[in-house]
Amino acid sequence: MIRTVQLPAHFYLARASVPGGDPRNVPPWDDSRDYVTDGGRYGVRFENGDVLWFPGSDRFRVEELRADFAGTDLDAIVEGLRAYVADDERLRALWAGDLTALDRLRAEEAR
Repeated sequence: MIRTVQLPAHFYLARASVPGGDPRNVPPWDDSRDYVTDGGRYGVRFENGDVLWFPGSDRFRVEELRADFAGTDLDAIVEGLRAYVADDERLRALWAGDLTALDRLRAEEAR
C-alpha cells in the first residue's frame, strides 16, 4: 500500500497561497503531487498517478540487481562475494547493502 509522507521542509518548493503565504508543499518535479512510501522505499507521486521510486532503497536495489544478474547463479555469486570481502572490514562495509539485497533477491527467486 502506498501512502503519502511528509518530509522536512527543505525537500519542497514554495507554492504561494491565496492569503499570500509561502507554504512549502510541492516536491521539486514538474507535475509532482506528493512524496510517498510503500514501507520499503520512497518516491514521488505525479498527477497522473505514476510513482518515481528513489534509488538507494532496498527494494530499488533488489530490482536493479534482478536485472543485472538475470540468468546467473546467484548462489555462486553471493558465495564468491562473501569470500572476497571476508578478510577486509572496509570491503564488508562497502558490499553490505548489496549482499543484503542479493540475499533478498535469492530468497524471492527461491519461492
